[in-house]
Amino acid sequence: MKHMEFGSRPVDGVEPGHEVGRVPGDVTPGETAPETAPDPPALDVRNLHMTYPRSEHPAVNGVTFRVRQGEFVVVLGPSGCGKSTLLRLIAGFEQADGGEIHIAGRCVTRGGAPPDPPERRRIGMVFQSYALWPHKTVRGNLRFPLEQLPLSREERNRRVEEALHRFRLTGLGDRLPAELSGGQCQRVALARALIAEPPLLLMDEPLSNLDAALRRTMLSELEAMRENWAPAVLYVTHHREEAMRLADRILVLHNGRLLQDGTPWEVYHCPATSFVADFVGESNYLEGWVDAEAAPGLFLAHLADGGCVLARGRSECPPAGGAVRLLVRPEWASLISARKARPGEGVGDPEFPSSLEGWRVTVQKVQYLGQTTVYTVHWEGRPFVVTDLGEPRYRPGDEVRLSIHDAWIMPNHRDDRKENDRSGLR
Repeated sequence: MKHMEFGSRPVDGVEPGHEVGRVPGDVTPGETAPETAPDPPALDVRNLHMTYPRSEHPAVNGVTFRVRQGEFVVVLGPSGCGKSTLLRLIAGFEQADGGEIHIAGRCVTRGGAPPDPPERRRIGMVFQSYALWPHKTVRGNLRFPLEQLPLSREERNRRVEEALHRFRLTGLGDRLPAELSGGQCQRVALARALIAEPPLLLMDEPLSNLDAALRRTMLSELEAMRENWAPAVLYVTHHREEAMRLADRILVLHNGRLLQDGTPWEVYHCPATSFVADFVGESNYLEGWVDAEAAPGLFLAHLADGGCVLARGRSECPPAGGAVRLLVRPEWASLISARKARPGEGVGDPEFPSSLEGWRVTVQKVQYLGQTTVYTVHWEGRPFVVTDLGEPRYRPGDEVRLSIHDAWIMPNHRDDRKENDRSGLR
């Protein structure tokens, strides 16, 4: 599968070429874009809305995004955020209240017009529960989608045998689903979804029913398989590890709204809101104010408790003197023994340290996790979490220096906190 090139990692968190809003060339359900137009995206969702009966809040609220041909896009969010509803709307199992859905240039949903039924949308789908026919063998399950296509018996048999080999199901073709392991059932479901060669594959939390060990195995298999997949993929999950490992792009959904659309690097290193930051990783927050832009996208920020750090930020960061909220991931900081001399240590004002010189802190808690050690330190009356590779080097009560070597200025942090209050996040 050919992946889209996004260029170098931007410091402002904005995906190059990301488009929002409506797209010219509207068509009604069943119509296809003109032949003179460039290749359409595999999926084009425009301002989609849907509210369940007797619900006060929309399950999907104005969602707009595209999935390009051959792209693997992951919808990430907590339970109840609307991600499965979004997938069902695209598949045709639910009807939207408003907005449009285009699959491979064909409009299948548009407000005010009857939507195309699921069988006319040319999609493959993998469900949480596999949804295999219990009375059909593996071959029978794989053959079923092909029976809906104008193919010869020989071509159907060829594709079935090819799928058995490709998905490591050789020798299992005559078994029933009840005679398969969970991982084997998942591979049958994947093979069945892909065997008819749809332009778009929808995957609804396909690994959620597997135990931890099998989930890791299947995740590795998905990574290997996706390199040879032709269709675009829209994959729904609440596991951030799956999203980070599989996605070309991640769509973070919360309360039915699309909060951020970006590459895994952008979503992790340049989150648009504190909800996104907290959902995709561990977070420390510091309050401060901007002094000056040291370089394009790099700002000198003074902390409210004293000291200063260099922080990345968007071009629309507050002007000099403007209040900011800084995100510091645990691995963006490190601990140094207070007894060790470091270059530059002792040169600066001890009452106004820099991120190079470090701040004096006290280790409160140590958690050894095998590959990493997680420290919680006490800094200016609050906890601060730092992740270090390897075995523990410090013990609770040790006096150490905290050094911060990366930070991100949260965009619109005041409005962001109001939104978090409304959604119950503190």
